[in-house]
Amino acid sequence: MEQEVKLEYSISIKDDQIHSQDLPAGVKIDQTTIIFESSEPISMNLNIEIEKQDVEVRYILNPGVSVELIETRSGGHGHHLKRQIQVKENAHLAMLTLDESDSSIKVSDEVEIDRFANVESAYAELSLSDVTGKYAYHLIGEEASAKIKMAALSSGQYKKSYEVSLLHSAKVTYGEMNNYGVVKDQGHLFFDGIGHIEKGYSQSATHQTSRIMVFDKECVAKANPYLFIDEYDVKASHAAGVGRMDEEHLFYLQSRGMTKNDAMRLITYGYLIPVVDVIDNETVKQAFNETLEKRMGD
Repeated sequence: MEQEVKLEYSISIKDDQIHSQDLPAGVKIDQTTIIFESSEPISMNLNIEIEKQDVEVRYILNPGVSVELIETRSGGHGHHLKRQIQVKENAHLAMLTLDESDSSIKVSDEVEIDRFANVESAYAELSLSDVTGKYAYHLIGEEASAKIKMAALSSGQYKKSYEVSLLHSAKVTYGEMNNYGVVKDQGHLFFDGIGHIEKGYSQSATHQTSRIMVFDKECVAKANPYLFIDEYDVKASHAAGVGRMDEEHLFYLQSRGMTKNDAMRLITYGYLIPVVDVIDNETVKQAFNETLEKRMGD
C-alpha cells in the first residue's frame, strides 16, 4: 500500500526566490519553481506570503505524480501573482486555492496539461478586496482533462472580475468549468467563461456553466459565456445566468425561526460550498464556512 506524504508549511516569495524552512521528500525548490517528483501521493497545505510587487511561481508535476494541494495566500496589496503550472504525462493534480485576504490583487494562472494527465482545480474567492483573475487551462496532450470550479463573493463596493478559459489543442480532451458567485451591497462581479476547441482536435468536449446570485438592487453582475469551435466531431455547451435570491426560499427559512441574515448565509453557503469538495478535508470546509459567515456580516 502506498504511503501518503503529509505536508503543511509556509513559504515567502521575495528577491525572485522562494524561501522556506524545509521540504519533504519528493518536493524541491529551484528559485521560484516547486517541483513534485515523488512516486508516492503528496498531500500539501501551502501558505504563500507575497513580499514583492510582481511575483511568478512555477509548479512542475513530473510524469505519474499525484498531488493534492491546498494553497492560501496573504500579503501582496496591489501586486500581481502569476502561477505557471505544468502537469506532465499521467500526472494528477487536485488543487484548492483559498483567497481570504483583505488585499487587492491581480492573479494569473497558466496551466498546461499533457497526455493522460488530469487536473481538478477550485478557487474559493472570499476576500474583502478588488480582484482581477485570469485562469487559462491548456490541454496539450491526448486524453488530458481539466475540471474547474469557482466560488466568489463580492460585497461592499469591491469589484471582482474573472476570466476562465479552456483551450483544447489535442484530440479526445475534456474540459469543464462551473463558476458560481454571490453579490451583495454595492459589489461588482463579472465572469467570462471561454471554451475553444482548435481545428483537428476531434472527439473533444468543452462545457461551462456560470451563475451569479444577486442580493441587493445596487449590485452589478454579469456572466458571459464564449465558445469557439473549429472542429466538427466534438461536444460543447454553455449556460449562464444572473438572478435575485429566491424569495420563497428565504421566506421558508424565516418561517422556521431563522433571522433573515442567517437564512441568507445558509443559502449562500449551499450555493458556494461545492467548490471545496475538490479536496476531502473537513477542516478546510469548516474554515470556509467561518470565513463566509464573517464576510456575509451580521
